[in-house]
Amino acid sequence: MQLHFLPAEFDLLADILLNQSSPDRLINQVLERHLHLDCDEIDQLREILANHLRKLMEQAGHCEDPLMVKKLQGQQKLLGSMMDKVSEAAAVL
Repeated sequence: MQLHFLPAEFDLLADILLNQSSPDRLINQVLERHLHLDCDEIDQLREILANHLRKLMEQAGHCEDPLMVKKLQGQQKLLGSMMDKVSEAAAVL
């Protein structure tokens, strides 16, 4: 299944994957901006995104800097869009 992300979504995903141990194949596809994933990879991606979204929500809840909260909320919005796309792709498979 091929996923189509916006440039900002690819950037955020690359940042997430590069800052944790992720499969090289997935990182390479993200850096090439061409996601063609099998069922297991889609499940992995969904789990990675869900975990990162939880972390962002925790950070935003504890953050007192309004500018940082706004940045975290923007990332949450992007992650929500990405999660919708990944869930849709998983449903098709």
